[in-house]
Amino acid sequence: MTSRTWPSPRSLVLSPHWLWLLPLAAAFAPTAAWLIDRWTVDIYYNGHGLFVPFVVAYLVREHLQRDPITQPEGSAWGFLFMAAGLGMLAADVSIQTDLLGAAGLVVCLPGLSLLLLGGRRTRALAFPLLLCLFMLPVPAGAISHVHLVLRQISAVGAHLLVSGYGIPVLKEGTTLYLPHATVEVADACSGVSTLQASVLLGMVLSYLSDSVRRRIALMVAAVLLAVLCNSIRVAGLVLMVHYWGVDLLATPLHQLSGVAVFVVVLIVLFAISGRNAPPSPAPA
Repeated sequence: MTSRTWPSPRSLVLSPHWLWLLPLAAAFAPTAAWLIDRWTVDIYYNGHGLFVPFVVAYLVREHLQRDPITQPEGSAWGFLFMAAGLGMLAADVSIQTDLLGAAGLVVCLPGLSLLLLGGRRTRALAFPLLLCLFMLPVPAGAISHVHLVLRQISAVGAHLLVSGYGIPVLKEGTTLYLPHATVEVADACSGVSTLQASVLLGMVLSYLSDSVRRRIALMVAAVLLAVLCNSIRVAGLVLMVHYWGVDLLATPLHQLSGVAVFVVVLIVLFAISGRNAPPSPAPA
């Protein structure tokens, strides 16, 4: 095997090749703060984005540890991405959408990779860099049709499950009418957040898998499991409202049910991938 000696963290920090990142980090600091606020504002909206930087960092680290070439590389093509990303950030200062600045940050990342790691390594890191798109909050208006479709699917699934349980329930659109309560399947209960997180996890596990069949199974299961489990979740909430009243929806149990759904999806996807735990890091 080829022995490799990686530079120490201290040498990386002191290297002039990397020090110019400091003003770039300062420029995007408000954008990073806005992203963190979007990721943590509500579990039903873009909560998966909080984990994307860690997943990307892990995948990048895994690849670099396996790279047989240790010599520094760089590509001037990175300046094109940097110019585009910084231009988007500058434009966002005027129009103040915040989302445009966040998109500019994502555009800058392949530029940084080209400048600091070179074209060969950047091509190998194309998938982790693509995952960075999941960091961007999706405006509700942009996926309103997806919300509506998922709400309708969840309402139909919940109606079938609840009526099959023997409880009289009437469905009208995305509203379920019980004898003593009414439950509306709103956007927060559409399962969009679970679907986004499931697809993200399915993509990562597919990337780490060597089997084409497992990759296909993971991506299909990521979508189907998210939709099916959310329908079961809505049905469970409707049953609890029937027995304990509509005030139950105002309790933490409402949000915790969404977390429980994703945990179930996570376990099943890991089982399909054949992984009991994330792979151990390769020795440096």
